[in-house]
Amino acid sequence: MKYLISEHMLSVGGTKVDAYSLTLGTGVYSDGILNFYNTGHAGLLFESLSGTDDVDISFQVSQDNIKWWDPVDTNGTSLGSIYTAAGSDLYIAFSPLAAKYIRFFLDPDANSIVTVRYLFQELV
Repeated sequence: MKYLISEHMLSVGGTKVDAYSLTLGTGVYSDGILNFYNTGHAGLLFESLSGTDDVDISFQVSQDNIKWWDPVDTNGTSLGSIYTAAGSDLYIAFSPLAAKYIRFFLDPDANSIVTVRYLFQELV
């Protein structure tokens, strides 16, 4: 058994989130990312390129890359929030949940230009 760190540039509708423009008040979902071999260790590399970024980041999970769920615990508490008001370069460590696919929601509170990568440890 071997482990490696995989890096996946987020994309929205096939367009990479690399110097990607987000518009105030218009949240976007990333395309689904195969997360099947994730060992439970993950992070997001968030790069702020405009200097005025303010982006809330959360995730959803799916078993088929079609129907998506907001993860909650047994008390109904949301588990999908990753970071609120990201506005500078960040490496955000978080624990992804057991699901075949994951996608991210980028919700800007200001016009923003960002680059976002998903990194995760995977079993190969």
